[in-house]
Order: sequence, then structure tokens, then C-alpha cells
Amino acid sequence: QAAHLVFEAPAGATFQISGAVKSKGNIKVNFAVQPRNDSWTPVGFLQVGYVQNDADWQTFTKTVTLSDGSKHAAIILYVEGDGEAWL
Repeated sequence: QAAHLVFEAPAGATFQISGAVKSKGNIKVNFAVQPRNDSWTPVGFLQVGYVQNDADWQTFTKTVTLSDGSKHAAIILYVEGDGEAWL
């Protein structure tokens, strides 16, 4: 399962992203930026942070540069397993 927020973002754009993630259960959680092309197809995956299983709030900050072909980007919370996650 994934939740995301999409915004306009050209190739080469560099920005800093911060957030806090918490998880509960038997799960793996990725907090990431996913560059996407004109047709919204992902052209990369830039991990910002990762937690698994029962994890209290953890804060992550990362500077990312979007890959060639990027026209949009998504901030995503990707969850695998049985549990809950918060961003």
C-alpha cells in the first residue's frame, strides 16, 4: 500500500525534505521521493527514511536531486505487511 502527494518538479531540481515516521505491527515502511516523467511513470526512487515493525516516531531529513526525465515528483509512504504507519 502507498499514500502519496504529487507536485511539479523538473529534472535536476534539488530540495530538502524532512518528516517523521511511526509504525506499528509486522511491517516495513519507506518514506521516499519518487520522480515521475510526463506520463506519470516513476523514473527513480529516493529513500528519505525507513522504519519497521513497532517503531516510535523517527525524524528524517535528506537533500534530494531529481533524476533526468523528471517532470513531477511524489512524496510517498510505502507500506508492506500487516500494521499501520504514520507520516
